[in-house]
Parts: sequence; structure tokens; C-alpha cells
Amino acid sequence: MKVLKVAIVTNKLEYHRFTSKIISCDVIIEHENPFTYLKLFSLNFKKSEFYFIGLRLPDVYLIKLLNNRCSRLVVLQHAFNENNNVKSFSYFLNNAVKFLMWLFSILITNLFLYKIKYNTKTSCYYFTDYYRKRLNTIVKNVLYHKCGEPDPLNFGSKEKILIEDQIINYFYVDEPLTRTLGISLSREKKLISDLITEFHINKLFVKLHPRSSKEKFAGLPNIVLTDSIYSNSKTLIGYKSNLLRHPFKSEKFIELSRAKLSWHIKDYNFSKSGSYSNDVKNNIKKHEINSV
Repeated sequence: MKVLKVAIVTNKLEYHRFTSKIISCDVIIEHENPFTYLKLFSLNFKKSEFYFIGLRLPDVYLIKLLNNRCSRLVVLQHAFNENNNVKSFSYFLNNAVKFLMWLFSILITNLFLYKIKYNTKTSCYYFTDYYRKRLNTIVKNVLYHKCGEPDPLNFGSKEKILIEDQIINYFYVDEPLTRTLGISLSREKKLISDLITEFHINKLFVKLHPRSSKEKFAGLPNIVLTDSIYSNSKTLIGYKSNLLRHPFKSEKFIELSRAKLSWHIKDYNFSKSGSYSNDVKNNIKKHEINSV
């Protein structure tokens, strides 16, 4: 029996950065493109497996709807940090279009309440305990699998990120702060300018985030944009990117404080790049073999 694999993501970029590193799906449903939800009308839920890559609001609504209505639910984890901080008005303003698309997607979700009930097998592959606890408040009877941490050079990038061995002084792991913090573009540019001035940076190498535009660095001095990482950078700089968990050989870390929106030096600690993708793929393969 042909079983369709359906990816549930916020957009296609997220699919290519995360879900596709674990499984190739036949159908992609995007929260930011409500029209893709119309594809669900043509699906036989009893012959479909749904793969989620987060627990955002539209994910939660769809998980609740699909539970006991489809063949299988698989919930994957992609982020280390729990996104439960109090949001500012500017955060909602900067993400207004995204949230509007989410709302439309949630409304369309309600159209599938007519789907006949079915015994759904639900699995979750996680690497932080908070994720398991969060899902447990959303749906019950989940088979949980604790996995190793992901490799940030692969899981989170469309293409595997290359490593440069050159020794440099400063390496900045960029994030789209206008989205994650809700600040204005001019405020973000000023933060980077302040960073350069405060720490007397003659040359700043920058790994651009996939969701960032290089235009935000226009007019700033001493910037070198790169698609690689410099593991031998003496000083690492960033906010909360998963890429910061790569084992850089840095002497110190300059971190952006969310509360004060300022830079400060702290000791650099890294996590071991793990085996999340392989752990999940191997387990899913075992499931498919056992289902034959």
C-alpha cells in the first residue's frame, strides 16, 4: 500500500533546511502559504504520514486535528531554545504577515473535522526535555525517542556548511534579529555597528543566516560575508543560533543580551555536534521494515 509522506512546515525553506535532511516527502504543506492546505482535501488520511518540524500555533492545531485521523504522526524537533519569551509589540508588527498567514491556515484546518476517526501512531524525536514536556500537553499516547543533538553544519542549512581552518579574530553568526527580536532594521544595523566600534573590530567575518538579507550589512565597514564557518576564530559572536553550538576553537564569546540589547563577553562553551538526523532516519527505517 502506497503511503504518502506529508511535510508540515512554515515554508519551503524550512523544509529544505530541516525536514528534507531526515526524510523526503511527497507533499509539502506550508503554514505561511494557506493555499497549500487545500492539498489536504485530496489526501486519504488513512494512507498518509505527517511529519512536523515544530510546535508552533498552526502545528498544534493541525496535530490535534490529525491525531486519530491519519496513519501516522511524526513530530521532529529543530530548535534548542524554547520560544516562550514575552513578545513586544514590534515583534508582532514585524511578523504580522506571517501571523496572518498562520491564522488563515488554522481556519482552513477546521474544514477537515469531517475526516473519519482512525487509529493514529504518533512518534516524537526530541533532543531537549522541554520539547517532550510541551508535546505531552498537546497530545497523549506518544511514543518518544530521545536522540542525540543535531549537527548544526547540516541540520538547518540547505547545503552542508564548509569549515575554514584560517585563523581569524572575529566571526559573527548572523540571525534575522528583526524577526527573532522584533527590532527594526535600523536598530539591528546599529547593534552591529556598535559591536564593531566597542570591540575595535578591524574585520568582521559574517555567516549570513538563510532567512537574512545581506542588505542589512550594506554601508557597514569591515564586513566580510561568507557561506562557511571559521572554526579557528579567536572570538565568536552571536545570539541564539543553533550554529553557535558547533565546537569552535574560540577563546571567548561575545553574546547579544536580549534584555539589554547590548553586547557582553562570556566564557565560550560548546556542545558536541550530534547524530540527531541519523538517529531519526535509522528509527524511521526500522519502523518501515517492521510495518511491511
